[in-house]
Amino acid sequence: MFHRLTSGLICSFFLIYSLWISNILNTFVLFSAVIMPLALIWFPSYFGSITGIRFGRIIGPVVTKKSSEWGVSLLGWVLLGLVLWRWFFVHDINA
Repeated sequence: MFHRLTSGLICSFFLIYSLWISNILNTFVLFSAVIMPLALIWFPSYFGSITGIRFGRIIGPVVTKKSSEWGVSLLGWVLLGLVLWRWFFVHDINA
């Protein structure tokens, strides 16, 4: 529950800040970039239980084991941090 509340507040702050300093299109781009990391943080048991995915069209390893919930959640936090870091430090407001 703590992870959901914290990640939701962080994303809400950045989305409101983006809307305040930028336009609605840039805010939508930011929203579309944070939705997957939020899903990984909020629902790690669902995403960790997905198996049978093949990484490659014909030849590639197949995921056969479930991933740990904390690993999926950690991946979500890392991706969220990268998205927000990229937006905050590299984002061009006038674009």
